[in-house]
Amino acid sequence: MSEIGSEKSKCTWTPNTTLHNPHNHEELKPESPIINSILDHIGNTPLVRINNITKAEGIECEILAKCEFFNAGGS
Repeated sequence: MSEIGSEKSKCTWTPNTTLHNPHNHEELKPESPIINSILDHIGNTPLVRINNITKAEGIECEILAKCEFFNAGGS
């Protein structure tokens, strides 16, 4: 088993076995090299409307926050 820090990894699954894979794998979809808008390039990272700031400051546009902490890669 591999060690992470001072604790051993709890995962006992190994590749190329007939056992059910407990890991969540998603097939990558090929992306078009040309996109219509930068918004089309956003993946599965959740976006949240920031309603309180816009109301409190009288801002008349929509402000969104990208929740990067849901992205394991942190990109």
